[in-house]
Amino acid sequence: MNHEIERFSCGLPVYNIRKDIKNTLCNQGRVLIVVADTGSGKSTQIPQYLVFDGIITPSQKILCSQPRKTAVCELAVRVAKETSLINYCLVNVPVYEDGLKPNLNAKINFITEKHLLDCIRNDPELSQFGCVMIDEVHERTVNTDMCLGMMKKVLRLRSDIKLVICSATLDPEPLLKYFSEFQAKKLEVPGRQYSIEICYEPPISGCRGIRSLMLDYVDRTVEKVINICEKEAKKQPFEDIFWEDSLETHAAHIMAFLSNPHETLIAEDRLSKRLTELKHSVKVKIVTLYGKMPVEDRIEIFAPLKSGYHHKVIFATNVGETSITIPGVRYIVDCGLAKVKKFDTTKRKNILELNLISKSAAKQRAGRAGRTAPGICYRLYSEEQYEEMESTNVPDILLTNLAEVVLYLISVGIMNPEEFDFIEKPDSSDLMHSLRLLRSLKAIECRETMLVVTQLGKMMQQLPVEPRLAKMVLDSVQYDLVAEVAVVCACVHVGSLFNRGDKRNKFVLADQKKLSFCEDSGDPMTSLAVFLQHIGTPNNRFRHWCLENYVNSKHMKSVFSIAYKICKIMSHLTSVNADIHKIDISKARTIIPTLFCRSFGSNLAMYSGLPERGYYDFNGKKYVFIHPSSALKYNDITPEFIVYECLVHTSNDFVLNVCTADPSWLHEIDHNVLEEERKNRLVPYDIRCGTATKRWIMTHKGILQQEVGVECIGKTRRDDPYRRLQIYVPVKSLPKLKSFIERVIEEKTNVLCRKTREVPILHADYVLHMSGGGKPLEILMPGEFCSMYIERSDINWIDDDACKNKLEEYFGKFGKITEFVTFGEEYQKKTGHSCLIRMENKEVAKRAFIYNIENHCDFNIEPRFGQKYLDTGGNFFHPSAYRLLIRWWRRPSCGYGEIKLKSRDFDQRMYAFNVISEHFGHFQPSLVSEDFMTRNPNISVDDLYKVKLQSLPLDINNKRLLHILGPVLDAYDIEFDEVYVVRKKNYPVEDKRDLEKHSQRISDHIIRVAKNAVDGNGYPFEVKIRAPKHSNDIEFLAFVLFSDMNIGIHVGHALKEAAKNGLTLEMGPVNHMHEAYIQEMFHYQIKVPRILFNAIFDDLRDIYEIIDHKDIDFNYRSDTYSKLYHLFISGENFEQVPRCFDFLTNYVVFTIYIFHFARSRCMPTPIHFSSVNKVKAAIDKVIDGYTIKCRDGERVDGDKLPCHQLLTK
Repeated sequence: MNHEIERFSCGLPVYNIRKDIKNTLCNQGRVLIVVADTGSGKSTQIPQYLVFDGIITPSQKILCSQPRKTAVCELAVRVAKETSLINYCLVNVPVYEDGLKPNLNAKINFITEKHLLDCIRNDPELSQFGCVMIDEVHERTVNTDMCLGMMKKVLRLRSDIKLVICSATLDPEPLLKYFSEFQAKKLEVPGRQYSIEICYEPPISGCRGIRSLMLDYVDRTVEKVINICEKEAKKQPFEDIFWEDSLETHAAHIMAFLSNPHETLIAEDRLSKRLTELKHSVKVKIVTLYGKMPVEDRIEIFAPLKSGYHHKVIFATNVGETSITIPGVRYIVDCGLAKVKKFDTTKRKNILELNLISKSAAKQRAGRAGRTAPGICYRLYSEEQYEEMESTNVPDILLTNLAEVVLYLISVGIMNPEEFDFIEKPDSSDLMHSLRLLRSLKAIECRETMLVVTQLGKMMQQLPVEPRLAKMVLDSVQYDLVAEVAVVCACVHVGSLFNRGDKRNKFVLADQKKLSFCEDSGDPMTSLAVFLQHIGTPNNRFRHWCLENYVNSKHMKSVFSIAYKICKIMSHLTSVNADIHKIDISKARTIIPTLFCRSFGSNLAMYSGLPERGYYDFNGKKYVFIHPSSALKYNDITPEFIVYECLVHTSNDFVLNVCTADPSWLHEIDHNVLEEERKNRLVPYDIRCGTATKRWIMTHKGILQQEVGVECIGKTRRDDPYRRLQIYVPVKSLPKLKSFIERVIEEKTNVLCRKTREVPILHADYVLHMSGGGKPLEILMPGEFCSMYIERSDINWIDDDACKNKLEEYFGKFGKITEFVTFGEEYQKKTGHSCLIRMENKEVAKRAFIYNIENHCDFNIEPRFGQKYLDTGGNFFHPSAYRLLIRWWRRPSCGYGEIKLKSRDFDQRMYAFNVISEHFGHFQPSLVSEDFMTRNPNISVDDLYKVKLQSLPLDINNKRLLHILGPVLDAYDIEFDEVYVVRKKNYPVEDKRDLEKHSQRISDHIIRVAKNAVDGNGYPFEVKIRAPKHSNDIEFLAFVLFSDMNIGIHVGHALKEAAKNGLTLEMGPVNHMHEAYIQEMFHYQIKVPRILFNAIFDDLRDIYEIIDHKDIDFNYRSDTYSKLYHLFISGENFEQVPRCFDFLTNYVVFTIYIFHFARSRCMPTPIHFSSVNKVKAAIDKVIDGYTIKCRDGERVDGDKLPCHQLLTK
């Protein structure tokens, strides 16, 4: 036997300290700390040394603990093979199934740390065991620290028991001090059996810390794996790999570390697709390794590679860091990140964070290679980033929820958890918080002066989930919902069941599939709904069902395993036989949300009232958001209260596993406090004000928050055409806000009312000078003004107060300044104007202007005249555009066309031909016979199914031909593929020179024909030709634009008369000249701001119905850059089009007037079609009838009426 042990162990570095181990434990002290590198053999060999070197007595046994079940099972199998004896089991291979723990009858027993704690609770002296070995202590899990603390207690109770502590990256000094009373010693093992080469990424300037590593780290990991795969594919023949008693022949395996299980699945999918895209020459086995994975999947990772595969790629989380040897792994890819659920001790919340790993974790990851042969570790970060990492992991006991720890301590008789001898003591407040939580769950109670674990608490300890989830399971017994709650708790324990994939184009589909499962109450019931469909799916369709519904198949297996385990344990504890294949979801919908909220009632949050603020967390005293993956994100109604399981911090604080809540379910909540908190809920307050007031409020948020409260949030309503302002404010602050807004509106209204503005009137040669309140003050006729520009282009208004004061002093001598507008530097250079000054009336402005000229004052003043529509002669004209539309064939017709029939049946073709001949004989239809096709080799088979129309007008096109033939063909059920006119060959697209020739030909024809209309005016028009885009374009389009409508009309009439006399415009390609088609068009256009267009859009549809005419086109288009809409009306009818345009412009212009009036009064007035028309009719009457008389001082109906009073009407 010793020879066999030598054979396996002598090659390992730990063999060098074999004698030192015995000497230390037998002669020097009872605690030994072994620091040995990964792959040195410490985990497999030291337990054998303890047995075979006589360190323990023959009647005693050994316990060897590991942090994870995966490592426990793998090490037990390995050591069992090394020490196999006939008729005697030296090592027990543990099986953790159905909630049952393995027996400990073997000499060497590998167990989990949690199992070790249970052993100590059941037997405080560990009487059957002579030595305990705690491996991978550097991980500092909660159970690791608890095992160390409890073993210290055992060492005090028994003088003959020994403790061995092992790690690859541990700092031994704190442990030497902690166990100093037992003469603790340390042994260090230099080197390892096989070397590992470390390869870093080159440093990137400016990229440090976690953010640089987070950038596409999954993609970078996959790409690095692909590079290694390509290298390994070239290795032929393979090397022989000896492992235990077997010989394997394959290329080197690759192990890549990612931060969480979901990413391992994404990487698995991406690698598979990329290898397929690259047409990888060999077959690669891709697997994943993570915690809580099913046993059968875990076995597959360690199993020998099946024939046909070249090598293996394992994507792993931090579960794969320690005590795992996968035969043949020679390459490690380390992303440097890990995502772990922690407990924030200040916020008292479970949070999930993506963090940098520590240096010790990086060494452990690298150590997965180089165990059976030399290895290489590729670190996807620079050496500088490695040096910035923490040396060791922060002990989990300082970052985790201590409820399970406190429950365990009380169960082993430690009444005050603060008195327990922790190696690193948690904060006292965290221990007290856990005590309060356990009391609220009724897991512990006070009997006389002692804290004891209740019967409920003892049952909670048996379940494989945290205390709050365990309480849910136990409470479900009275409702006969054990199976349903077991599934929900398993889903919360495992994590999200859904995958969204890794490509954005699949996100929508994934979300739609998830929506089909979503329950209104939230995530717990949604998880149950998914599980219900899962168990109803046949096993042979399970994988397909998961892919189809974007469900994580491996998580689903874990849920099934844990839920089954919970039900098994519950059947032992309560004799309730729960079957997870029999789910009553209707009953669950009424009970489970209540049970969930009672267990997690401390995580209550209330809706803030504003989506951008999310929910107010009562416990954390801050705002949180429902995670995008939650089922409640798909609800139409936002619940007022929610309860959540944990919090994750990414771009915001998001809550996971969320359920709608009713505060009446939570007995421990103080409802008076709850009502007070409800008063802090934000409610929207709509502010009906104009642009100036809104702008002032949005730019003075500090004053608003000082007056009303810091919780005030301003927001513009995007769904409102007026963009009204909303202020979200707590209910209790609403009166303050109303008072503040009313005061601001009053102040701003008074300021605006003191200003004046000039309003141009369409179709008029005058401008209205109006007050800010909307009252017309005077009419500015042509040549009159009340505003003046100061011509200068170098004034910096921000710094130059002297210039502004000088101007105000000068103009203030003549009257009141109602507007002083300063221009920026760029506008000054562009226009030469530095500012605009508006006076209270035109007389005051005139005096200021004349005085400046006569007295040679130091101001260069230019009057600002109103906008007018004047022609070159100073005459008023209507702002319309007259144009001629000219068309001619670019590819003229050959004079015939074809109908391509669908049917290939001879009788059907003859039937179609007879119908066409009967109705369209004048087109001379013909049909090719089969005999003719045999005689003429140029005839194809397709020609048999065409009816040829041999006599078509030259001006007909495809659309018109279809319009003629279509109704008849449809009436006789004749199916056809297409109808078309056969045209001349394709021409290359014309260049600029060709277009200019066409333009000149049109211009020459107009000058020649309409000589009298344009005589003496040169070319009072512009020809624009729409250039063809493709060589097969059929038609040319040209527009002749006239700035003077009267000239355009004369030209149009002249062209018509000339055409009647035979003088036509001939256009077209050489040898195919033909008469061009000329059409008169009246085109009217008006521009309106986008905000106004949105407000009146519904009314425009009514206008369209009123002016709809077959020869009139009423349409609009948007101008992206200037944020304007162009409304236009066009057509041939000289009477109809202008009348329609007058109707449109009257409506729009007076809408603008009312719109500006409302905004100037800080009141957005709704615009109605009928009311605007009434105002329009009244003002039309005033302007057209009375204003001219009033201007001359005449009386109307015996009364002298000032024009501004009439306009006020």
